[in-house]
Amino acid sequence: MNRERLIELRDFLVNHPQRFYYGAWVRNLDNRSDPKYQYLSKDKDKPEGCGTVGCVAGWAVALFGDGIEPNDEGYIDYQCEGGRLLGLNWHNTGQLFLNQVGPDNQFYGVEEAIRRINQLLDTGSITPV
Repeated sequence: MNRERLIELRDFLVNHPQRFYYGAWVRNLDNRSDPKYQYLSKDKDKPEGCGTVGCVAGWAVALFGDGIEPNDEGYIDYQCEGGRLLGLNWHNTGQLFLNQVGPDNQFYGVEEAIRRINQLLDTGSITPV
């Protein structure tokens, strides 16, 4: 487990909660009228509105995945790459990246993502909600 990267990722999400969305790896959204998607940018130091939002795996790849290229079909396996970049085992990769919908069939918010990262840092494992 790469504690430094997990801490940096958690701090990024704490400081930029409006740039988190569990429903997309990384997505450019053109809906500027929704305040949830204002001030979004892949560049963590310039949140001026390119429309990029992402989930935990998407931001792990965006923040730490320099040099990762899409395959021949234009696809990046964000789950595998994010887990690798954060030094996670398969169980924690799944709990952090994939268990994203609550009992109400709604995506969890950034608070749940931060809770999971903190739990992983504190205990070495993630317990589902």
